[in-house]
Amino acid sequence: MAERIDAIVEFLKARGSAKPRAVKMLSNSVNSLFMKRLEEEELAKIMDELVRQKIVITNGSKVSYQLPGKP
Repeated sequence: MAERIDAIVEFLKARGSAKPRAVKMLSNSVNSLFMKRLEEEELAKIMDELVRQKIVITNGSKVSYQLPGKP
């Protein structure tokens, strides 16, 4: 799980200001990052972990980010 979270953080950093702004779009982006090979349950666990670690902050269907290493 930690390696996947790290990969997602690097992916989001690389996106700059073009990061997904909706939960569904973020979910689709994460799934695409892993070649769409994630089971729905596995994807949900990853999304929950991103929120738990406060990397992703959800507000309804919108998301914002607090990526590590950012000033």
